[in-house]
This record gives sequence, structure tokens and C-alpha cells, in this order.
Amino acid sequence: MLSVTKQLNIKITNINNLLKTNNSFLEILIRYFSETLFNNLKKSSINNYIREEDNLNCIKGKINWTKNIKYNYVNKAKTYCEYDEFSENNLLNQLFLFVSKSLYHLSSDNYNRKMLLNVINYYTYVDFVFFNIQKAEKIKLTRSQELFKDCFNLAKMFLEHSIIDLNNGKIENISIIWDMNKLFEEFIYIMMKKYNMDSNMKIISQKKQCLFSKNKKIKPITYSDIVLEKNNKTIVIDTKYKNIDNYSNSDLYQIIAYSFIHNNCNRAILLYPKQDKIYNFG
Repeated sequence: MLSVTKQLNIKITNINNLLKTNNSFLEILIRYFSETLFNNLKKSSINNYIREEDNLNCIKGKINWTKNIKYNYVNKAKTYCEYDEFSENNLLNQLFLFVSKSLYHLSSDNYNRKMLLNVINYYTYVDFVFFNIQKAEKIKLTRSQELFKDCFNLAKMFLEHSIIDLNNGKIENISIIWDMNKLFEEFIYIMMKKYNMDSNMKIISQKKQCLFSKNKKIKPITYSDIVLEKNNKTIVIDTKYKNIDNYSNSDLYQIIAYSFIHNNCNRAILLYPKQDKIYNFG
């Protein structure tokens, strides 16, 4: 489910090899991140055009006249210029360096620390810059950087689940915890969208409905996990990530409420993970 919802291309064979190390799930993710990043860096470097500005002895790029007058009103030997520099000192490399250094201090696995150190040493000419998830989300991969997509998504995931020491500019702790109900819901939605063969079928996730009329000041909102719409007919699906043995009346009441809220709803489904047992509710 993580591979699908978080867009991590972690193959089953890779996971099985990592599980043999008897390390924690965090160490497994760190190993995948460090190995994949280092191997990809050996194949291709990450270079971007970076906008630079400096007071130079020659003209490079274009002249910033405002700053040129400010800094060189007396000294006519210099020119304040703006120019693009093809450099590895870009945001994506800075993100990888920040995450790698932070994971190096967190990891207790010798092999993981060795691989992370290889990445850190590779980034000798990259500035160490503080990152949080908001700053990382602003980075957009170019077509030439698609090779690093898995590492990029993992780096953002580490930041998202981190406690960051703002004073030292490093990750103090990573708590890899997911809401399994939410993860299961996202997984089902993505798989239904992927394998939907009916072009007339609309698949909607987390559709909002108001319980009260619009003229009320307070408008409580309820959500149904997944809604299918076709030919003015609606199917409501409520996902539950739990053993079906723990089926409760509240689950049933919830899906009934959703079916009344949505217009033209002719079917409501409670969806649980597949299990070996076969149940017949009559």
C-alpha cells in the first residue's frame, strides 16, 4: 500500500532482501533510500541552472542596473550582473544532503551509515541547507530527474514524519506511523482509478456533503470515503482497515447515513481487507 499511495517503486524482491537484515522498518527504508540514491548518483548527476547575481569585473549574463548604481556608483571597474550557472548546488541536491546527514545521525546500522556517508561525501560542493516538508514540496522534478523520483518521495516522507531540531537544523527523530484506515482508503481509491475500464464511471474520493441546509450558520460536513457515479446513480463505499471479526453496528450506521446523504444512492458498500474466512451476512 505504501508503494502505491506514496509512489515508492519498492519491489517485493527488494523488500524481502531487506527484511533479512532483521532491522526496524525505519532502517529498512533508510537502506533503500541510501542505496538507491547512491547508485543513481553514479549513473547521473543532478545539475540545474541556478540564478546567480554578483558584482563582477566583467559583464556576465545581464546587468542589474538598480544594484549596479547602488554598489558601483563610485567604482566603475565592476558591474553588478545576473546570470544562470549550471550547478549541482541546487534545491534537490540540498534536500538529499540534508536528509542524508540527518539519517546518518539517526541510523544505528553500520551498513546504512556507510552508504549515507558515501552520499554525503559525493555532495562536497553542495551547501548544507535546512529543509522542512513545506520547502521540499515546492521542488518539482524535471524530466531528466525522474531517475530520482523514488528517493525524492522517500526524502519528503522522512521529513513529513520527522521531529526537526530548529536550532541545530537536523532531524532529531522520525516516527514512521501511518493512519492505516487512511492509507487503506487511498490505496483502494488509486487502484480503482487505475483499473477502471468504464469511461462513464466517475470515481470520487472524500466527497463532502452538508447535513444542514445552506441557510444555517453551522454546516457540519460528513465524508464518504469513495463515491462512484454513473448515469445519475451513486454507489457509496466506506473502507475499514480492520479484521471483519470486529465488525460493529457503528460501521453499518455510518454507511447507512452516507447512503441517505448522497443523491440517487442505490447501493452502499462496507469494504474490509480480504481475509481467509468466508462470511455470509444473509
